[in-house]
Amino acid sequence: MPKRLLKEAGIGVVPSVTVSKQQWKDNPKIISKGALDKLGLPVFVKPVCTGSSVGVKKVKKKELLAKAMNFAFQFDTRVMIEKAVECREIECAVLGNENPAASVLGEIIPHHEFYSYEAKYLDPNGAALKIPAQIKASLADKNQKDCG
Repeated sequence: MPKRLLKEAGIGVVPSVTVSKQQWKDNPKIISKGALDKLGLPVFVKPVCTGSSVGVKKVKKKELLAKAMNFAFQFDTRVMIEKAVECREIECAVLGNENPAASVLGEIIPHHEFYSYEAKYLDPNGAALKIPAQIKASLADKNQKDCG
């Protein structure tokens, strides 16, 4: 749902395919081929309704997609296959309900291949944080407006 809301608000989102557990059970080869034809490699496989990178795997070889899907289905009945993009990870917290306000932007610099559950919670040196993120002020302002 957050991806749909962001898209409706005109904010770019990474291309993805969402698959139910039953769809996967019925047609794993067709789903794998369709997703990889659409998204290419690498991809992230992630349970739809979990947070903190629980159940997330990065897949670089098509032979490993089924294993990542089966792992993610341990945590949810719907799984998203999402195109992996090389980028900086900038975070923005939104505080408040009726009058939401965006925080200062921070940059997450993972010391693992990506900001995985292990990097977040198990490895004390899993990532570094730069607060504030070193980006142009105009871009920071735009992101804070989009977040808030």
